[in-house]
Amino acid sequence: QWLGAVGDNASNNDTMTDHLPEILPSHGGQTTRIRCILHIINLVAQVIFSLTLRFDFH
Repeated sequence: QWLGAVGDNASNNDTMTDHLPEILPSHGGQTTRIRCILHIINLVAQVIFSLTLRFDFH
């Protein structure tokens, strides 16, 4: 039995999740996709860090 798939927010993971039900009929597609919160936090931290590099706080 398939419970779900965990992945980051990459578009290729969306594509994989859309096509998995064709291979694994027990897979529920996007409804069983779990986005990894650590990947999301990492992406947010990278954006914040890149913004701080653009501004001179002196």
